[in-house]
Amino acid sequence: MKSSVHSPSNAESQRLDTWLWASRFYKSRKLATEAIKGGHVAVNQQKAKPSKLVKLNDAVKIRRFPQTFVVIVTGLSEKRLGAPLARELYCETEQSREEREAKNQLMKNQRAGIQYDRQKPDKRNRQRMLEIKNQLPD
Repeated sequence: MKSSVHSPSNAESQRLDTWLWASRFYKSRKLATEAIKGGHVAVNQQKAKPSKLVKLNDAVKIRRFPQTFVVIVTGLSEKRLGAPLARELYCETEQSREEREAKNQLMKNQRAGIQYDRQKPDKRNRQRMLEIKNQLPD
């Protein structure tokens, strides 16, 4: 069976939006393009355009709220791959992984203190919530 991951001899570079889509960071090329135009993606610490060509060993920083990934391009593919194969297209840096896990743990700890009601607030509780909201500064 032929692998769809390109080696350096098959392709030396690829459009950034296509690579982000093929490596499954975004569900569509349109979403990848919008993220790039919005300044959420940088290649080698420089703001990029969707048509920017990424090469092997380029560092790509991807901000997808609330997470930030810093990955090294290890493969190129014109096709969208399954998750196990898509992970072969990049290697996340150790520092990025540690920061992301620390942030996830912090958010998990913050959520632990919040208790949610299982039902919608009644009229009286909604009025109280509005009073509190109106007292807050803008």
